[in-house]
Amino acid sequence: PILIGGESKPALRRAARMGDGWIGMLNTPATARERIEELGSLRREFGTDGQAFRFITGANVTRREELTQFEDAGVTDLIVRPFAGTSDAVDGVRRFADQYFG
Repeated sequence: PILIGGESKPALRRAARMGDGWIGMLNTPATARERIEELGSLRREFGTDGQAFRFITGANVTRREELTQFEDAGVTDLIVRPFAGTSDAVDGVRRFADQYFG
């Protein structure tokens, strides 16, 4: 698959016109939904809306219910960042692993 990243208007247009998917930066469920809706509109404009398409974004995720919110927004794949900053990275990854992988 050709996955095209970026949040700018030109990047979204490229993804909609030529890609098999889009990779966004750090989004919330609300901003991911906005991008997905915009990509849907662009894909209809380019006639590519009948093709399979992946909506991928990165996000700061610390709670299980956030995963459902992203799924409800239309995100197909999520790149998680379970920490707020570099100083919390190791502890954040441990908390995430304990919560999701026991």
